[in-house]
Amino acid sequence: MKKYILTSVILLLVAHLTTAQISLPEGEHLIFEHDGQDRTYLFYSASAAPDKLIIALHHFAENGRTMAIQTGLNAIADANNYAVVYPDALGYYWDDGRIAANVPPDDGTIADSDFILALRNNLSEQFNLNKEDIFLIGHENGGGLAYQLACDAPEQFEKIVVVGALLWEYHRDNCNDVSGQSNLLILYGERDPLYLHTGNELEYLRTGATVNILNRNDTLAHWIDVYDCDESEMQAYNRASVFVYESCGDGSFTFINIAQANGAWVRSGYAINAIGIDYTDIIAAYLIDADTWYETGDVTEPPLPRDYTLYVPYSYDATTDTPLVMHLHGRTATGNSQAHTSDFNRLAEAEGIIAIYPDGINNEWNYGKDLPILFSTAEHDDEQFFRDIITDLQQDLAIDASRIYVTGLSNGGFMTQRLACNMQDTFAAFASVAATAPAGLRLFCSQDGVRPVPILYIHGTADQLVAWDGYQQQLSDGRTVWIYEPMQQTFAFWAEHNGCDLDLNGEELEATRPTETTTVIMRITGCPDGAAVELYAVNNGGHVWHGVREYDVDYLGYESFDFNSSEVIWDFFKQFSLTND
Repeated sequence: MKKYILTSVILLLVAHLTTAQISLPEGEHLIFEHDGQDRTYLFYSASAAPDKLIIALHHFAENGRTMAIQTGLNAIADANNYAVVYPDALGYYWDDGRIAANVPPDDGTIADSDFILALRNNLSEQFNLNKEDIFLIGHENGGGLAYQLACDAPEQFEKIVVVGALLWEYHRDNCNDVSGQSNLLILYGERDPLYLHTGNELEYLRTGATVNILNRNDTLAHWIDVYDCDESEMQAYNRASVFVYESCGDGSFTFINIAQANGAWVRSGYAINAIGIDYTDIIAAYLIDADTWYETGDVTEPPLPRDYTLYVPYSYDATTDTPLVMHLHGRTATGNSQAHTSDFNRLAEAEGIIAIYPDGINNEWNYGKDLPILFSTAEHDDEQFFRDIITDLQQDLAIDASRIYVTGLSNGGFMTQRLACNMQDTFAAFASVAATAPAGLRLFCSQDGVRPVPILYIHGTADQLVAWDGYQQQLSDGRTVWIYEPMQQTFAFWAEHNGCDLDLNGEELEATRPTETTTVIMRITGCPDGAAVELYAVNNGGHVWHGVREYDVDYLGYESFDFNSSEVIWDFFKQFSLTND
């Protein structure tokens, strides 16, 4: 056990904040007109006349409703007569100053800081609240927007909390003339794979532009300077894991470094990231100025800190069991990027689906675990991670256990096929994009108890990263093995595995726009009920999620807009459940 200085909540709050599994009222989804657009937010209040207001900014590719469920901040409202507002970004991310700094992606045109300030002013007038009554909290990308507001309008918030984010270079470069002071708390997980404590330089594939994330020390130095903190008055706890600067102009600055955590919002009572602390408890005590601001507690070391992106649609009904679709990203990518690539949140909102986008360790999935043929030495168990995700989600959400599905792109597609053999008790149907049968698939599917399953493939014949014709490699013992098999063999394998007739039924899709590709749907006929095998073969298609976004053709190849991969996958999935076989 390691000792750690953490926030403790007075006994009055403990009863509310350590019971995240209890279903709380969810609030109202409201519209606020700003700059000619209808902006939306989730609003929750403990009473008609709240004493204080929390504005909570969600993670990349999530929404206000997800933020409310994941953080449990409504419990703080109930315990203290607060209101909590959870604004929604217009798309997949908040503009946290990147547009003004000409930093891609440049999807948006709206300065979100103006929207948050306008909403803040409207609610403060409505409830007769002053600056000392208003708090701002941001997680990850929402934390970036909180940083921008800490620079541009600190006089509007009594306390600002950032979870899971360090400063971007453009934050620092545009934060030179701070007109007021607030109180800032940063909760940072040292094992964050994006916000590295040593700093990070990112390159955008399409433009070649680079942007830097500052390291931990430079982030600290920036706020010490901006807040005009007296470093000689700084208090350090637990070998400087907690830095408290109280002599800082008109405010204070606290930085808490959690060596065992990543960028996730850590909660107690869940299987994932169970390290013995709860960020919501820490924030609650910080906001109410609890007398026991710091107290010694135990922090455990998790086997591996894990993270995911979650989208809970506003169409979700807590009284009705809801389907869940799990998306597995490609190698070098993240759950965030898979959400953006697939644009599945839009479909999730329209169809009433919960979408989950897990993050792989080192940006990939260990589909070759226990297969020396892939030269993999990784021991972590992604299958157990997926089971833990579902168990944790079921504490807060009404998930239909018979309608949980999984799809993956590239490396995520390889993992999806392993799951089609190894996790048939969990997932009702499977879809692989830009991935043929990986090494080991025949071994996994030859095990006792492995049954026929419905599976869909989407693949381009000109894929340069996972070739249509497969890839072989010679081993040191002279054997030549398939690292991944040709699509023809992959398709035939599942047809035989599922007990189909092996006859093909093909259909060419009509082109919907000028394109370098054509798409043919191939279906195996005579399959047992609940065990369909389908393939969308994109002639001259590349290594992409077709029909959603434009890609870098030189690197990834051509995309087809004859169909939308996300829509095709969902249309396939919704035919099947674990109870209809």
